Amino acid sequence: MKLHRRDFLKASALPMMGLSLTSKLSLAASQKPGRPNILLVITDQHHHKAFGCMGNKYLNTPNFDEIIKGGVSFRNAYSTNPVCIPARSSMFTGRMPTETGNWFNSARSGVIEKGMPTLGQWLSDHGGYESVYAGKWHVPVCHDFNIEGFDVLTAGQHHWGDVSDEMVSVACSNYIYNRCMEKDKQQQPFFMVCSLIQPHDICKWLNINTNNKDTFRYADVAENTPELPGNFD
Repeated sequence: MKLHRRDFLKASALPMMGLSLTSKLSLAASQKPGRPNILLVITDQHHHKAFGCMGNKYLNTPNFDEIIKGGVSFRNAYSTNPVCIPARSSMFTGRMPTETGNWFNSARSGVIEKGMPTLGQWLSDHGGYESVYAGKWHVPVCHDFNIEGFDVLTAGQHHWGDVSDEMVSVACSNYIYNRCMEKDKQQQPFFMVCSLIQPHDICKWLNINTNNKDTFRYADVAENTPELPGNFD
């Protein structure tokens, strides 16, 4: 069964992040109470206002809107660090970058401190979850097939969402479909991380299209672009 990124998000747009059944895809939940299946979808460089349900008239994000409307939206949340590697190390350990040892946004940052469990390890060891990961890791290796505490479905490839994200979505949908076909596995809950690169590609677009910062290359759409934020310098 093959799902592209948008289809995967559509199938995931359910009232709870603990997944239930759809007509196309049976997302079998654990029969033990208190242990729902968990799907964590990560997007990269995604501003919190870049959703239609947040009042953004320039974007159409129906699948994310359904997930947000059916769940809990944290409107006052903060990252432990403004750059990728330190922030991701915190996301997957619940610890500050000063504790994980990931100070820099480069390979010299090193791996997470030994003995510090990741979410995947914790849920596997203490909750009996099967923890799987697909896509960008970047702590510090971007596409890593050896992530502590996780079985890696695919590491993705290249640093372009248009290249990597479809591969990640297909891997996730195939994993769920295969689990539904294996009844013996349906007693064990899963924790899946679907780590996408988009909308990070916009950074490359800016590099390509802003050689002259005083001139906007696409004059025909200049009047329809969003206004700059008040703190833009």
